[in-house]
Amino acid sequence: MSPADLKIAERLARATKRSLSGIFRERPNRVASEQYWQRVQAIAQPKAQALGIAEDDVTRLPGEARQER
Repeated sequence: MSPADLKIAERLARATKRSLSGIFRERPNRVASEQYWQRVQAIAQPKAQALGIAEDDVTRLPGEARQER
């Protein structure tokens, strides 16, 4: 890790009132989460396009479905 990256991590730890080790432990979890959502999007995006669902529809459609119940 470069000294500049270490300084950024130290500032983040101070700003969030967490330990430096806590900041470093969180990173693998964040990477795993980002990879998971990238895989979900890779699967869902072609299906949504085939159904004609635009990105703006993603937040609107569930609300409409709930109101119909």
